[in-house]
Amino acid sequence: METTTGALYVTSVMSDTPRLPLLTPQGPGTYRVRVHARGRDTAPDGDAQEPVEDYLLIVWPAASRPDEIHQHRDRYGAELRAGPGRPVPAPAASDAEDDIRRRQRARLLRPRTP
Repeated sequence: METTTGALYVTSVMSDTPRLPLLTPQGPGTYRVRVHARGRDTAPDGDAQEPVEDYLLIVWPAASRPDEIHQHRDRYGAELRAGPGRPVPAPAASDAEDDIRRRQRARLLRPRTP
């Protein structure tokens, strides 16, 4: 990614989001960005009262290079990458394992009823 002004921020489509820190404190130039996302399959239709997605952005000055995808396990992202009307690949085994762990954790955290 390249910025000519050096003022690159994360923004949101929501109007009441706080101003987040500057991502390019070293000013104009070329930067690399690594994005970690979690919770994208929780409410992909956007109908959630509380935030359900978490993101970690790591930005550092570096020369431009082609994009690299290290992992992509969410179904929502797979649908976006496939494009409209194209088949979405079946989730990997690790997705199923993550879902089992999520359901087990939810059962453990559920309050007991007498």
